This record gives sequence, C-alpha cells and structure tokens, in this order.
Amino acid sequence: MTFTILGVGFHLVKVIGNVRHAISSKREARELKRQLDYLFEAVVEVDSKIRRLGGLVPRKLSDIISDLGWYCRRLGEGIRKFQRRFRRNGTFRLLNMIAMSVGFNRIEQYQAQLEDCETWFNIALLTLHL
Repeated sequence: MTFTILGVGFHLVKVIGNVRHAISSKREARELKRQLDYLFEAVVEVDSKIRRLGGLVPRKLSDIISDLGWYCRRLGEGIRKFQRRFRRNGTFRLLNMIAMSVGFNRIEQYQAQLEDCETWFNIALLTLHL
C-alpha cells in the first residue's frame, strides 16, 4: 500500500512540475487549466490514499502531507485567479508588465513556490517510503 501512495505521490510531484512549466507557456490558458485540474485531482488522491492507510502512516507525517496538499491546492487557486485576471483585464496585464520591468515577476514567484511544494512533497514521500 505504501508503494501505491508513493506512486500517486510521485505523480503529484510530476504534475506540480508540469504546472510550473505551463504557467510560463505561450499557450498557457488551456494548458495551465488542464495541469491545475490534474494537480487538484492528484492532491485529493494522495489524501484519500493516506486516509485509507489509517494507522500505517505516522500521524505527523500524514498531517504534513495533507498540509502540503492544502498548500498546493491554495497555490493552484491563486495561480488560476491570476491567470484569469491576466488574460481578461488589460489594465492588470499592463500593471504586471510594469512590475516585471522593475523586477517583480508574479509568474516567477509562482514557479518558485511550486518548486518548493514539489521539493517538500518529494521529501515527505521519501520519508514515507522509509
């Protein structure tokens, strides 16, 4: 059963990486939506697998993995909201371009946060494997 969670977890990590790449893609709208949907599904799947394991997963590790899932889900919702506003609102787009010119790049921030999420999920899953 642990290997099942690891498989699902590593799939989640791959999806996080895909979201990270999709956020800066030129065809970002559809691809990003698809990758975020995969991310939300993978987080739910990892949570349900851990719940099914019950006492086999240490409580603190289970809580950490659940919290990471919650964080990734919240981050994904923020990315989706940003992407929608960026695509639909010209003023918002202009303000973001100005911010990028002075060194504040929201897309790079989201990518870095997703990379952190991916790294911590890897650590948690490898700990679970021990």
